[in-house]
Amino acid sequence: MNQAEQEIADLTPERLPAPSKLWLLLEGRAAGELLTTLALRPLLRRLVRGDGHPVLLLPGFLASDLSTRPLRGFLRGLGYYAHRWNLGRNLGAQGDLEERLSERLDEVFERHQRPVSLVGWSLGGIYARLLANRHPERVRSVISLGSPFAEDVKANNSWRLYEWITKERLDEVSAERLDEVRRTPPVPTTSIFSRTDGVTAWRSALEREGPQAESVEVRGSHLGLGFNPLVLYVIADRLSQGVDDWLPFFRSGIAHPPGISRPPEALLPEAQTREAQTEVAQTEVAQTEDTQSQEAALQEDEPTETSTDGAFSPQDSPLHSLEAIGTLPEAALDASGEVPEEL
Repeated sequence: MNQAEQEIADLTPERLPAPSKLWLLLEGRAAGELLTTLALRPLLRRLVRGDGHPVLLLPGFLASDLSTRPLRGFLRGLGYYAHRWNLGRNLGAQGDLEERLSERLDEVFERHQRPVSLVGWSLGGIYARLLANRHPERVRSVISLGSPFAEDVKANNSWRLYEWITKERLDEVSAERLDEVRRTPPVPTTSIFSRTDGVTAWRSALEREGPQAESVEVRGSHLGLGFNPLVLYVIADRLSQGVDDWLPFFRSGIAHPPGISRPPEALLPEAQTREAQTEVAQTEVAQTEDTQSQEAALQEDEPTETSTDGAFSPQDSPLHSLEAIGTLPEAALDASGEVPEEL
């Protein structure tokens, strides 16, 4: 390699690898995730209810409103006005799609006279971020599901098909347009992703934590993100946040079901340092308590009965079912009423 080629190579950003073919083949897991959601419907209905604000759902690449139907039904059951995107099958950003998306957002906003939350699945999440950056006054929050907005736009297993259908080369997308997608919207923003996603590289869906930005990692497939019960749990919590008192998903005093975690890669270096210091301090406290307990046991002349007052019981854990999670207010458990109609 000569000097000129080396300079070009140094300026070229490192490519992220797409998910392995094994994970792509395992996308059939989505069927099992759907069955799990159906089995958990009684618990999912008891998640925190919303305030009735409108939500616009944007489907993924090659999908239509049919794909978001389960999610829309779930949200309507929680009291939200869940709206289709009404633009047919998502065949990529062709023609005047972006203008029609803005018009659809305006239509929902004008009907309710309230900012609209955007939930976008895969490519739909790209549109959601774009809309929020262009029209922040009409957007309440953004939730993306496995959306490849960060870093390498080709870090997925569908880019070749996308280029073939749209006749657009992703390497030639303007820097200005990429910035509209990669820039964190000025509204509460949550990126939900899975490390075992078989379509999108999880690192390309990673949102750095900020005052109103976060990433939430779940276990599951890409094709099942729209009805994965863990994702539904996260969406219900995020949409329930108030406009002026938004709180991050991972906050003190709140436990979440197994399978949901806070990705350390999303933390800024300062936050990573604080997290590490907290873990060290907690370990030291635990070790000290163990040592004191052992010393006290050795000082006892006779064995005593073991008390069970502090014993752990599955019922004591907020993770034994979605029903017992502490984020559910009493009012939500008894709430009922008519399901809002969608537009």
